[in-house]
Amino acid sequence: MSIIGAPDHIFDGIDFTEEVSDEEWAWRDSFIQAASDDPIKFINSFKETSAQGLFALAHCWIYASHLMPDEVFLKSFIHHTNATNIPNDITPPIENDASERAWAAFIGLGGKSLCDNPAFRSLLIKAWPGIFEWSRYFYSQRVSSSKNTEIAGESVNVICRVIYQLVYDKALLPRMRSTDGIVTLFTKLWMHPAAPTISVSFIMHTLFFDATWDEIEQVVYATSGNHPKIIAKIAVDRLRAALAESSSMNPPKISQTTHAIGVLNRFPRHRLTRAILEENACWVVTRMLVLTADVVLSKSRSSSLSVGDYEQSIESVNAGFTFLRFALVRDSSPRWVAQAVDAGLLRALCRLSPFVEDELPQFSRECVQHILGDTLPKHLVYLSVVKLLDREMHDIDAEMLKVGVERSWLDRDWRSLQHVLICRRSVAKLAQEDKGAAKISCDSKKCGKIAPKKELQRCGGCLSVYYCSKECQREAWSNHRALCRLRTEDLASRTEERNTIFSKLDGQFLRELISSDANLHLGHLQALAKRKFPHEKQGEYFALCLDYTDLRYPTGTCSLKDVRTYVFPPMNGEDEDEELISTHNDEMIKMVLRDPKAYTFIEARFAWGERRITRNFMIRPNIWEETIPQMVNVSGRKTCANENVEENMPRFLQQLMCMGL
Repeated sequence: MSIIGAPDHIFDGIDFTEEVSDEEWAWRDSFIQAASDDPIKFINSFKETSAQGLFALAHCWIYASHLMPDEVFLKSFIHHTNATNIPNDITPPIENDASERAWAAFIGLGGKSLCDNPAFRSLLIKAWPGIFEWSRYFYSQRVSSSKNTEIAGESVNVICRVIYQLVYDKALLPRMRSTDGIVTLFTKLWMHPAAPTISVSFIMHTLFFDATWDEIEQVVYATSGNHPKIIAKIAVDRLRAALAESSSMNPPKISQTTHAIGVLNRFPRHRLTRAILEENACWVVTRMLVLTADVVLSKSRSSSLSVGDYEQSIESVNAGFTFLRFALVRDSSPRWVAQAVDAGLLRALCRLSPFVEDELPQFSRECVQHILGDTLPKHLVYLSVVKLLDREMHDIDAEMLKVGVERSWLDRDWRSLQHVLICRRSVAKLAQEDKGAAKISCDSKKCGKIAPKKELQRCGGCLSVYYCSKECQREAWSNHRALCRLRTEDLASRTEERNTIFSKLDGQFLRELISSDANLHLGHLQALAKRKFPHEKQGEYFALCLDYTDLRYPTGTCSLKDVRTYVFPPMNGEDEDEELISTHNDEMIKMVLRDPKAYTFIEARFAWGERRITRNFMIRPNIWEETIPQMVNVSGRKTCANENVEENMPRFLQQLMCMGL
């Protein structure tokens, strides 16, 4: 009997869907009886066994393994998967040829767990090269060259099932990892539409858990056109599909597909990482956490949720937060943070924090704490994130807080985030209230008229400065020309907003924030100037430096530099046009030096992904001689972080409380 087009092989076992005659069943029974009567003789005779006999043996191994020692089955299968038996040419299978016998052996190898018995280890390690070479042969013979999609799909299932059983063995795994060609072969299997989702996702997670940069590149190269977007779409779509399945969750499928996304997203600034994030993975994974929270918190282990599903739900939470810990700090991080917040990140953090504390390992708890206590606060310099966090924070009621984050170890980080949000929201609210009525000065130094924006005319080139008349624009042109040209070139080069460091609205908010915080720091900066620059009386040539990367201080830490000797920090590998920005910065310095009393030059440092980037701003007029705002000394306390130079500087939350918010 030929086994060409053998039965479908699915995750839960082999489903022999073909009808078997009474005569065939009688033959199988006699075959099994002969094997059980004299196992040694049976093994010795197996070198000449037909594909029909091997298929019967596979059936016996899966459903009646108690009839013979496991070693009998395994040695019989391994004998027929020896690499020396592989034909030289890829030809269609013929009844009872070497490929048919090896195929029957594959059905047996994939039909039952191979890691339960440590005695199998040496046999499998020795057999692995042959199993791998036959896997490649079968992929070419039965998958890539097959015109029958059903047979191709069944073949993918069988090959994947064999690999799935083998990767469980920690001793065999390094041997598999080091096999030349394994990445390409498995990626092609993983990509196939008929691939068993749970099996291939588990293999992806296990096989590539500590993959190198080059191995992730091989994953991309395995696509026909070397397109990372193909890999990204398959990975994220599988999680989407798992979440969309019927009314009941599928925890094993959800946890494994999430883990697969995580390992593919392994390296910062890798093209596959970018493609996965562009596929909205942060939104999808966060949504998974929100839905999983509903499952694990609404059902106890003693209810209809099985122990296995409960454990896989825990693993889903683990995989989700681990992915977000690193994904949210990849390049273009404001975009990914905004996606996650929009999908319900705050709700997931609030509800799951006690669960994480009780059920997840230390590393997972550290991932969650990093998201809440580091990533989110650092991104509150972006208006897009401020607006979404403000919206989501209002949707979390007191009862959810009481049973969630407030009874976990994250309570302090949660309250810190709330207070930073209050700071940023106040700036955003003021900017919104002033919209249309906000006053700005005419860019002509001779004029200096201050009026609402709607009463002034904006420069048609750079769109960033205003004039009260054509005469003022002509008068200011000699000073504005160079900077206008650079800004116009910058605008023209930005065909897509996503390719810039931050959006236009985020840039405007950052300017508002810096202007506000510069005034908060002015009192200390004036005292600092007297100590560090005692001979500089006017303060016209000071560059105000604000650093928003120290989480203990929501208004940033401050320092002073001399504009006349100012050197711009390196670009730190940013994606924007370094030459254009450098030229733009140089022109800003020239403008300040030409008329230092007209401008305040500010250097701002903030988080962008895993990097700290610097941007420079000019505001008018020079604020150095202004009166110290009353809010600087609320309740007699210091609001500037740099006033505290001792090692025991107050913690972030204490500093916020001192601001009277």
